[in-house]
Amino acid sequence: SHESFSGSGTSGVETRRKIRQASNAHDQLCGVARNIKIITIDGNITLRGPINSEQEKQIIQSILQQQGITAFDNQLEIKTTN
Repeated sequence: SHESFSGSGTSGVETRRKIRQASNAHDQLCGVARNIKIITIDGNITLRGPINSEQEKQIIQSILQQQGITAFDNQLEIKTTN
């Protein structure tokens, strides 16, 4: 069987909780992280939702990588305020 996550079968719920905790703890992401949808299907993670800048996208990616998650589909959209 193929296991996408390192470790003993981390559940999607656990993964989402970790990502959300780390995002909420990050100064630059307060408020933004709440709008992000973290979708976990069969060990595949997709991120969706509005963010404010490329920098936030980078921060969120690094949070996932800190959790040991290297493969994910980042579909976050940067809101442009005109």
